Amino acid sequence: VVVAAVTTPSDYSPSVNPRATSTPKRDHIDFNIGSYRNAYRLKDFGNISDFQMLGFFLESKLVKWSKMDLGTNFLYDAANSRRDFLPGAVADTLPALKASNLPKLLQAFNIREGTEMASSMKTTISYCEGIANLTPEEKPASCPTSEKAMAKFVSSLLGQNVELLTSTVISAKASAVSGPVTVVDYHTHSADIEATPVVCHSVPFPSQVYYCHMLSKTRVLQATLEAAEGGRINAVAICHLDTSWWSPKHPAFAALNVQPGSEVCHWAAESTLVWVHNSNT
Repeated sequence: VVVAAVTTPSDYSPSVNPRATSTPKRDHIDFNIGSYRNAYRLKDFGNISDFQMLGFFLESKLVKWSKMDLGTNFLYDAANSRRDFLPGAVADTLPALKASNLPKLLQAFNIREGTEMASSMKTTISYCEGIANLTPEEKPASCPTSEKAMAKFVSSLLGQNVELLTSTVISAKASAVSGPVTVVDYHTHSADIEATPVVCHSVPFPSQVYYCHMLSKTRVLQATLEAAEGGRINAVAICHLDTSWWSPKHPAFAALNVQPGSEVCHWAAESTLVWVHNSNT
């Protein structure tokens, strides 16, 4: 399994995505933030078939040479949400991500009211502003708007010696990744559930903004997967070991036929950053 390793969080520099100007869909916002936020505890989820994109699974099903589904969100996330961070000095001049500042933020990025991007900005701001009202299970969290801000948040929780894990598609067509994949190999990054990771989800905004949060009672998995036509995927997964605080209507419980509180795993999309303690030192 190949991972991107860094010495400190400030070493991270996001790559330029040539498709980053495309406008994200609204359901994508719900997956990135809502799966760990109030939306997943309070939302009436409706038909379970609408959530096959999330790729839920049980760790016990992660067996060599078994077939698994990554979920359609795995590639969709990277294609539509990753952008360049603003330089720290520029990001520091932006108004705070608050609903009252939305008109100023629209003006700063020259975004017209009533557009899809304006609507996405409003939604992202509402989630970021809601961090102050999170439950203990959801804290700590932050919405960094610059590389410097992300490094500060990650290092405040994990220290300076960290490792960055990301899911990476290697020579595989998008159509192949959306179908079943074969598990070639896998391993647990840390068996210690106290070694809590910091997960950063890329969220829709004119410049790069992440929704970062620390996950307690979780386990990080890494797997080498084989897609159709021989393509390889180095995938990262998050297993939530205690889902007792999730809504009983959470689609994972029905999809996996388990009770609330049970373990639930899902794959990290390409643009998701998973920060962990560096286990090699």
